[in-house]
Amino acid sequence: MTAAALRARRNRWRPARVQPIPIGIPGARRDVNFFVLIILVFFVVVPIGQAIAKAIETKGTRPSLPPEPEQGGRLEELERQVMYLVERVDGLQEDQEFLTRLLESKPAGIPPAHSKEEMK
Repeated sequence: MTAAALRARRNRWRPARVQPIPIGIPGARRDVNFFVLIILVFFVVVPIGQAIAKAIETKGTRPSLPPEPEQGGRLEELERQVMYLVERVDGLQEDQEFLTRLLESKPAGIPPAHSKEEMK
């Protein structure tokens, strides 16, 4: 085989060369693209970073609301009302369970209290 044939055979298995994708302003020089990148960083990325840093710093130093003098009494009243509601719900649940057991254990042969025979 000739040298040209060997080169052609060897190049057949190589991938095609890919052209790099141009990034930046088309037709501009490299230093202009770098300048645009620096401006972008200073006016977009830096303010976002500063806002995040400020939020992290001030998160722990925010003053909490001062306690109101009547707040303790209001909380106690709320607790009493919630406990009252809990007791009422428990009572209703017990009543429902009792009625359910009563209806399940009722024999089928007993007529209702107001049957036609009683009304005559």
